[in-house]
Amino acid sequence: MTSASSASRFSNFYPIEFVKRLLQLLVAISLSSSARAEWRTEQYPVKAGWNAIYSFVDATHTTLDEIFLGSPDVEQIWRWQPEGNDARLFDENSPVPTGREWAVWIKGDADGSDFNRFEANYGYLVRMKDGASDQTLSVVGKPTLPEIRWRSDRAHLVGFPVNGTGTGPRFRDYLKPSGLPISEAEIFSYNGGAISPGTNPRVVNPSVGTIERNKAYWINLSGFSRFVGPLDIASQSGSDLNFGEAGQTSSLLLSNLGEEVMTVSVSSESPSSTPSGQPTLVGEVPLLTRLGSEATNTPLSGPRVISLAPGEKKRLTVIVDRQSLGGTVGQRSGSVLRITVDGVQDVFLSVSAEKTSMAGLWVGEIEVDQVGSIVKRYRRDEDGNTILDPDTGAPEVIEDLTTPQAATTLPKVQRPYPLKVIMHVDATGKATLLSHVYLGVLSGLPVSDPVGLTMDESLLDPADIDQAVRLSVAHLPLDTKALLTSSGSFGPAQSFSGGVSTPHDDPTNPFVHTYHPDHDNLGPRFKESLGAGKESFTIARGLTFTFDAQSPADAAGTLPGWGTTLLSGTYREDVDGVFKDTLRSQGVFALKKVSSIESLSVTP
Repeated sequence: MTSASSASRFSNFYPIEFVKRLLQLLVAISLSSSARAEWRTEQYPVKAGWNAIYSFVDATHTTLDEIFLGSPDVEQIWRWQPEGNDARLFDENSPVPTGREWAVWIKGDADGSDFNRFEANYGYLVRMKDGASDQTLSVVGKPTLPEIRWRSDRAHLVGFPVNGTGTGPRFRDYLKPSGLPISEAEIFSYNGGAISPGTNPRVVNPSVGTIERNKAYWINLSGFSRFVGPLDIASQSGSDLNFGEAGQTSSLLLSNLGEEVMTVSVSSESPSSTPSGQPTLVGEVPLLTRLGSEATNTPLSGPRVISLAPGEKKRLTVIVDRQSLGGTVGQRSGSVLRITVDGVQDVFLSVSAEKTSMAGLWVGEIEVDQVGSIVKRYRRDEDGNTILDPDTGAPEVIEDLTTPQAATTLPKVQRPYPLKVIMHVDATGKATLLSHVYLGVLSGLPVSDPVGLTMDESLLDPADIDQAVRLSVAHLPLDTKALLTSSGSFGPAQSFSGGVSTPHDDPTNPFVHTYHPDHDNLGPRFKESLGAGKESFTIARGLTFTFDAQSPADAAGTLPGWGTTLLSGTYREDVDGVFKDTLRSQGVFALKKVSSIESLSVTP
């Protein structure tokens, strides 16, 4: 069975039939963690008097008082937050209306200030102390997807994500793909000093004037637009790429709005130093990329260059290589994704991912497609009797061959058959094979965290028992809880094995027939009980799960979530007791993690 066949099994799990109830029960047990910032430092050149800046980083993890504690010349910051934003650009994260277009922060005056956080994608006026020297303010924050709150009725204070090195592009050239009447636009730029019409802000000629990164400009023109730059970037995951503990992929739709071929460079960069009081990073996030319908993923070890024809759109999938993610469970890695366009447009996105635990409930399916027997030849005496080992009492084996001729591949079956599988992994990585499990509200657990896993229905809270989910498999004896042993922890490149035994007198034993006198394990007078090997036999099953070291590939490349919430591998089972030789079956399996609950409750 190929790895591609293994991958196909992921679409056939029976969790489909209970996923709605499962999600209701697991509202508080999300597989992803809250988004946290990975950092970039932006520089804002300022002069004495009034300056206009535009922020592409979110620094709301701290206060303005803390940010500018070491900048004594900063006196006030005014944030432009127009009440008349176009309804088509409604943003639920916009500030609560105050009845004013401006909010003000005054250093050292909390009562006189309207806000105290530095948010991304806002225009700010910064008042520096008179006589202050020219300087650069540094702000560390989470780089986010640029956004401009365009208005179609009057001037707006906006900035553009242009390259921060060298001379920036002209307004006319940069804004041409927007479709706005740039030649009719009125553009004003602050240059320090007191507010003085014609001087500060001063008029900028769009045909000559150039755009500086992190600087805000008054632009007065008519028309509605969502334009940010010649390259439009739409993100599947919002303003950043924070994958948490379970996220695997996120897509970016890159669109060339211009009239010329565009060269886009995508790279991964180290983040700035972690601000004081924020969780420490253990390393960078190893990333893979896949462009469009590419069949394979490419490590983002260096810049990836993408060419876009005029009007062309391409989808770039960014993938966390969780097998290479450093640290221990719960620790976080972070980096910054940089998207540069012909040295003109420069966009940075925060990237983070946490090392996840394999602990929880896993369900899936085995597809058996090979069946054979292990042929054994025993030592016999001159009379043909089997010679027993004097120490163990078992027949002496002189030859043990796997059909055919010790090959690892057994004869193929005409039609593969499925076996469902339920597996629980605890916090130590110990895996247990289960015949059934209940997921629901358990009696005695805290109200704040009432959902648990158990094999005992009596532990379910009677008030919520109708909402509980029961999972079971038909090929294991009832109440089976088989511990699987491993040479390592549960996960890729590991191998687990365990045994399941069905006693000769168990009602589920296929040799036992309640109404057949030759298969009831009773003597001729139906009084004495017979031992194993008389009328029925104990059936011993040895199960081995060998996990793939790498994700099986499908038509779209790496399976999203593989190695975190999805696992695959090969399955082998040896059965003794139903035939004179050991019967062996083999195939592939796929598992999906459906719960992060680490314990299997025995008592509430």
